[in-house]
Amino acid sequence: MTTFDLDGVVVRDPLKLSQQSLIEIFANRLILPTKIGKFFYLFRQPNKKVFAWIENRKERGEKIIIASATLETHREVVEKWLKKHQLPYDELLLRKVDEELIEFKMRLIRERGCRFHLDDNFKVVRALQKLLGKERVKYRKLGKLFIVMVK
Repeated sequence: MTTFDLDGVVVRDPLKLSQQSLIEIFANRLILPTKIGKFFYLFRQPNKKVFAWIENRKERGEKIIIASATLETHREVVEKWLKKHQLPYDELLLRKVDEELIEFKMRLIRERGCRFHLDDNFKVVRALQKLLGKERVKYRKLGKLFIVMVK
């Protein structure tokens, strides 16, 4: 089973805005709940290389989980974006309102038994190594992304 982070991995984020905690808080709590925020959310561009990778894994019968720090309260607009771009996936996991980013990633790994996770945020990768141990969490850089392998 492979999990793919949404913002900065599945969705292009050339400015790396998804890695800025203040911008993430601002977007999740002030912009996305508005009609105009939802409207602009749908215009975000997919990462075509990651889409091709997901489609290939799905065709081979692998279970695909999309994970996003976007709050659970915004599920409808996230699902609408995924449907608009016809991304094949089995499950969408979103962050709970009171959950920190690293807590969310840890929950994802523990509850779903994820062995591979694709992320764009090196701080997340290092935090996972710190919490789970470097012997359990290895990573490989793939362009601007990180493939995290969990034993």
